[in-house]
Amino acid sequence: MLTSTTFVGIVLALIFHQRIWCLMCPIGTMSSWLGKNKYPLKIDSKLCVDCKICGKVCPIEIEPYKFKNSPKKTVQDADCLKCASCVNICPKKALKF
Repeated sequence: MLTSTTFVGIVLALIFHQRIWCLMCPIGTMSSWLGKNKYPLKIDSKLCVDCKICGKVCPIEIEPYKFKNSPKKTVQDADCLKCASCVNICPKKALKF
């Protein structure tokens, strides 16, 4: 099973995107199920200047800056691992959990 999933991941990475495994990873899926709606990533639209640095450091390529105009002002992406890379890198401190 490990060999077949690794092979599928490599093939999909070559065809679609190099980080495709991050979207299929069972660990990420489990953590998103367990952590869903716990400590959502919040964005302050007044502080965000669209520098897009948060999206560049995200290991699963979520782009938090795209959610700054959402009504709830939270990143509603089920795949967020809550690693805080985007929170730590934000120069304006517009992101928080």
